[in-house]
Amino acid sequence: EVLEEADLAVFFMRFLQLPPRQFAHIQNYIKSGKPVIGLRTSTHAFDYEKGHPLEEWNRGFGKRVLGAEYFFHLSGETVVEHVLEHRNHNILNGVAAKFLAPGVLYQANIPADATPLLTGTGNSKRKGIFKNQFGTYELTGEMSWPVAWTWKNEWDSRVFTTTLGHEDSFRLDAFNRLLINAVHWCLELPVGTTPEKLAVANSAPNLKRPFEL
Repeated sequence: EVLEEADLAVFFMRFLQLPPRQFAHIQNYIKSGKPVIGLRTSTHAFDYEKGHPLEEWNRGFGKRVLGAEYFFHLSGETVVEHVLEHRNHNILNGVAAKFLAPGVLYQANIPADATPLLTGTGNSKRKGIFKNQFGTYELTGEMSWPVAWTWKNEWDSRVFTTTLGHEDSFRLDAFNRLLINAVHWCLELPVGTTPEKLAVANSAPNLKRPFEL
């Protein structure tokens, strides 16, 4: 019910089957065109049974609301770095140019009109053809996809989505700064400025090797 008065909705969900009356609050918010932030598993927020009236949102929430569906993920940690073309975007202000993020890398095919801000690189444990309930894919060992982007969806919502968001990600200054900046950007409020990009990653407790910034 609070979504009716919210200025911004932050979604962090996974394979839910909400009753229609509860889902209606989310659907009404989405159709209002207000800003949206989606974290990690929200690309696959719903898992309604085949034939259910809300089944279309199993894939549709990620694709239509956030800008990416879920297909599969790799293994191990993810090396994250700025997309150089957009490194001066306000959301990246104070976010380390390169850092190590806990949690596996998700495959993400973002829309052509989305703006990729961060790219993640990870590794698969195996190579070759891989199949799951979402499709058939080829694993090539080291692979890279966008892990954070901005977008305007079909309801004209200002959208920020990131497939980062493992529970240990919230221990990283770089990740928390990213989210704070994204909230301000989504609400069209000023994003704080710093004299230079902060070298957060090089002092992070989980860093296994130094990165150049």
